Amino acid sequence: MKFSTRSVGYAAGLLASFFWGIHSVIIRHLTQQGVDPNLIAGLRLYIGAATIFVILMLQRVTRRGKEKKTAPFTFHPLFILAALSLGINFLLFQTGLQYTLASDANLIQNFSPVAVLIMSSIFLRHRIREIAPNTKYWMSIFQIVLVGSIGASLVLITDVNNAIVPSQQKLQGDVMAFVGMLFFSLFVIFSSEFSKIQPKISSLWTTMLTLAVAALPVSLLVPFRDLPGLTADQWYFIVFIGIFSTGVAYWLWIIASKRLNVVPLTLNLVYIGIITVLTEVFFLDLLLDWKIVLGGALMIAASVLAEITNEKARKYSKSLTKVH
Repeated sequence: MKFSTRSVGYAAGLLASFFWGIHSVIIRHLTQQGVDPNLIAGLRLYIGAATIFVILMLQRVTRRGKEKKTAPFTFHPLFILAALSLGINFLLFQTGLQYTLASDANLIQNFSPVAVLIMSSIFLRHRIREIAPNTKYWMSIFQIVLVGSIGASLVLITDVNNAIVPSQQKLQGDVMAFVGMLFFSLFVIFSSEFSKIQPKISSLWTTMLTLAVAALPVSLLVPFRDLPGLTADQWYFIVFIGIFSTGVAYWLWIIASKRLNVVPLTLNLVYIGIITVLTEVFFLDLLLDWKIVLGGALMIAASVLAEITNEKARKYSKSLTKVH
């Protein structure tokens, strides 16, 4: 892998992490001003899908005559399930930010690799050999779940920010964020299975259609009557997270995933959590104590280890297949 290619991958991954790291703080700021979270979720998806469409059109113009042939897109049930899961995740995540801290919500969201590992090992029987080919990998999964659970407990029980968010209210938001994280994990699983069935489809085209389809169920709950009441500043923030924290961030992540191996790619989860916490400290008066710091570090570590373990197991399974 050329150094320049890795550099582009690192830059894209870091920039995507930055946009994802600040977006939950912006959403919480908007909900505190009374903006309906369903409106934010819907507008984010519309603007994000439109942004990726513009990127696709620009790529088509700049790469005219050099485009690689891709397979025609089909609306497979796995794709529909992935898109609907993402839409539900957007609704729950944004609504949860009305009640909990942005750092809590993002740390819980970034816990999804652990949930993916658990769900895949339980429900995807045909992928068991890839996920945990031997006892060693099962033990690794158990250790990851244990580390992540301890971290989550420390983050969720902390009461140092009770003045900002009352503990009972925070628990409600954390539960919503957790359920949203489970739906995001389903999105990851379904989209991964879909990509295995149709590997030659354009990743960016698939992402644009995913955001567009995810917006359909969300649209049923969007209070469009509130649009005239949005201020210029609120529109600025919504457009910003729609373009940069949704459309551009997903595009950057696709660029990074094509240029980086799994270890450096998943380390971006660390940056997302750090950026969220620092942004909330400076702009929403978050107070840090040892439980938040240690709990967040353990959750992030578990997420990164889950991705690394998953990739190692996949490579190990492939090597066994080649031998036989």
